[in-house]
Amino acid sequence: MNRYVNLPVEYQQKSGSGLDRLKIEALSFGAQERNFTKARAAMALPATAPLSWPAPAVGYLIPWFNGGCPWDREWLAVTDPALNPAWVGFWAIDHLCSFGWSLPLPDRKSNSQVY
Repeated sequence: MNRYVNLPVEYQQKSGSGLDRLKIEALSFGAQERNFTKARAAMALPATAPLSWPAPAVGYLIPWFNGGCPWDREWLAVTDPALNPAWVGFWAIDHLCSFGWSLPLPDRKSNSQVY
């Protein structure tokens, strides 16, 4: 029922919705539940039937509060070229300094080389 209240049929596709972008916020999956499987499902939701949102019109909000959030795994997953949302943000940015996390953000490394 929550889905029908928060995401009515009119918003399931960009075409005809009147919206420019769909932003996915599934903060509790990473912050409280620490459930990467659910977070990954939330990342894929815009392109999962019956939804039909193109990646350039999708945004995703990553939680990085409550020390221990798997934010680095979420970052690497959501920036995978298969998902490639137009916008990725972090909630809440002040925790970067509070927890003393270092930048730059994690980078995807390949174990194979192309010759």
